[in-house]
Amino acid sequence: MSRTNTQDLAHSVSGSATPPDKYEVARQWEQVRATIEAVETPENMGALVDRAERLYGQHLAWSFFERGEQLTFSEVAIASRKAANALRSQGIARGSRVAMMVPNSAIYLSTWLGLARLGAALVPVNGRYTSRELAHVLKTSGAEMLIIDPEFRPLVDEIADADLTVPRDGILLSANGDEECWERIVDTASDEFTPSVEVHGDDILNVQFTSGTTGFPKGCLLPQRYWTNAAVTWGEYTAGVTIDRFLCNQMLFYVDGQFNAAFCLYRGATFYCCAKPSSSRFLGWVRDFRINSVFYFDPLFKAPPTENDAANDLNLLHIFGFNPSRHQELQERYGAPARESFGMSEFAPSLLMPLDADVMVGSGSCGLLAPFTEARLVDDQGNDVERGAKGELVVRSPAMMKGYVNNPEATAETLKDGWLHTGDLFRQDDAGFFYIVGRKKDMIRRNAENVACAEVEAVLRLHPQVLEAAVVAVPDEVMGEEIKAYLQLRPDAVSQRTEPAMVLAFCSDHLASFKIPRYVAFVDAFPMTESARVAKKELIKGSPDLRVGAYDRVAGQWITS
Repeated sequence: MSRTNTQDLAHSVSGSATPPDKYEVARQWEQVRATIEAVETPENMGALVDRAERLYGQHLAWSFFERGEQLTFSEVAIASRKAANALRSQGIARGSRVAMMVPNSAIYLSTWLGLARLGAALVPVNGRYTSRELAHVLKTSGAEMLIIDPEFRPLVDEIADADLTVPRDGILLSANGDEECWERIVDTASDEFTPSVEVHGDDILNVQFTSGTTGFPKGCLLPQRYWTNAAVTWGEYTAGVTIDRFLCNQMLFYVDGQFNAAFCLYRGATFYCCAKPSSSRFLGWVRDFRINSVFYFDPLFKAPPTENDAANDLNLLHIFGFNPSRHQELQERYGAPARESFGMSEFAPSLLMPLDADVMVGSGSCGLLAPFTEARLVDDQGNDVERGAKGELVVRSPAMMKGYVNNPEATAETLKDGWLHTGDLFRQDDAGFFYIVGRKKDMIRRNAENVACAEVEAVLRLHPQVLEAAVVAVPDEVMGEEIKAYLQLRPDAVSQRTEPAMVLAFCSDHLASFKIPRYVAFVDAFPMTESARVAKKELIKGSPDLRVGAYDRVAGQWITS
């Protein structure tokens, strides 16, 4: 096995037998940042693909192993050119937006890269969205075409004509075997592509929807430079580690999946992608394909350990908000270093833990400032806080999002004077390392999914028997956080004995499955703030275990103790 351990990483950078302390790590990281920022970054994703074709040619680029799809880097480049021509034949041009609701597949990524060549944008649609959420994404994004898998076609049929903004003749099915299915249109397109416009780094490539703090998901306008900078940053950041094979144990409609694909194009690593994420099959895939690196999420750690977990080819685990007290245990379990980072759909990555930072294992820090990035910690008035004090992380980069599509209010709230306000609270120690200490925004992080409390509350209030609703996070060992809904019923509903299951069934018709509350509790009235909002801190005050007294959707019963 090829294995790069934490000490090797530390020694390779420091040149000494003793791992550097955090001050030396921070000092050396500044040199690394400067080196990465000096690397020539491709102007757009098409250029990144062409570079990969030149450098890696016949090496295996993509393996969608459960679908039997394998492409070399040369074949990826050809597929992207064919997709660009196929899109052009459908009237797609620079500035167009195309929504996709398709499973993990080669056609997904090749369509994304084809759009990149045209200067058009992909609108990824979460495969767990309801028809209500799909209609919102299509309308808000301005998508003029929808490519959808037959599995999801019934969702389109549920949308009324008045609410469907994509022309019905602009809806193409994927993988249904029909002459007009999207794969066949691409297959018959020319593999010689001549650009009709010059594509720039500021051209929008993704309208990436993420949970909104005030209701429906918001569409982040992500430029081509967002992806090329991220690919170069991650590729150079990991340059000292052997990464020939990367496992994507995620869905491609998320930023992370596309980010991993871009990184592999830059590094020349094979991108192994499953059909659906799996905790039970994860380690088998790692071994079968001799995977060197993965994005590792907390639920994977909940699987019972075995004696042979470290019998693998892993050289690096990327973790996000992992329990600091289990960090060393994680490394020992898989025999590979694990490094934290911090990013978001709007900006990725903004903080990285240096690879030689063995001294920071278990510290809870997200790392130091990433290349191409500026950051500050500010108070509620936007003033910088003193080192060591708590403040909101605000970041700036030429590669960050340009705003939220058709949402000037949310854009103005998030982008102020060129700085992106993350809504996350951090502190910074005397060496410069950042530590997340809380959230300014009302969000729940459930199984690596961001869920906006306001969106769930808005749906709950639509129920005819609910007068008011408040949603809070419940700590959970497996999911990180679970969702609990407090409900105040209308007077007539109380006498009708409204059951939690009735409200939850209503939620399933309007919310993606990961947004549905697990716990439900009824209240006679809510404590309110002076601004007439539910005082959530007061609501949960004095409740050491928020599960007690609530109905548990998973167990199907009330929790009494």
